[in-house]
Amino acid sequence: MKKWLRRFREDRRGVAWVVGVAVISILLMPVVYYPLDAAWDSVFYFITADYVFTGSTASAITFVQVVVNYLLVFGLLFTINWVIVQAKARRYQA
Repeated sequence: MKKWLRRFREDRRGVAWVVGVAVISILLMPVVYYPLDAAWDSVFYFITADYVFTGSTASAITFVQVVVNYLLVFGLLFTINWVIVQAKARRYQA
């Protein structure tokens, strides 16, 4: 394990930078998600308490609600994709 860590630290291709940014991104995702979700829930319950939407408007509201609810999953998938692409790009640069 120590040998792997030493090799990882001495790597000149920049893969450690990519992993560091990915870890920071994953740690900050809940910090961004929680205020967005709380604001969306407030607005959603305030508006839907007085009126029932039908048709395409109801579908649009449901779509936005699903996107906001799955924002952490989407962020994680995009971060993993970004890490894979960046790691491959670094490998070809060296």
